[in-house]
Amino acid sequence: MATAFRLIGSHDIDQILQALRDGHAETGEPFAADRASAWLYSLLEDPETAPLWLIERNGAFAGFAMLHLAPDLSPRRAYVTGLYINPGLRGTGLGPTALSLLRDVARASGWKLMEHDVALEAKVPRVRPMPLLVGAARGSAA
Repeated sequence: MATAFRLIGSHDIDQILQALRDGHAETGEPFAADRASAWLYSLLEDPETAPLWLIERNGAFAGFAMLHLAPDLSPRRAYVTGLYINPGLRGTGLGPTALSLLRDVARASGWKLMEHDVALEAKVPRVRPMPLLVGAARGSAA
């Protein structure tokens, strides 16, 4: 199966909104479509600070992954602020593959650590885990 990651464009907003809507429905959290839409369009204006990748499997929408690179929050840490995999594709390795992509982007951008608290399996009741640090100092094997 061919997997592709690409930065989103304005033509992808509807697919991502639907994925956000579905993800919120799975967890029982409220969803504000207008607010989410405005937020997504704002990301298009600054892809270097908050890049958002569309994940495709065999040319079809499979999910998205987002990284926040903001030195105002932490000069050493990049934050994974979103990871969504379509329910039918969970367990196929897309989540770890997406996290590896984000790690590589963070490293290439000069960040030392990557932190996330993303629920990787939305079928499990959402919990607020302690942040997990992924990655290490530049040049290490982690």
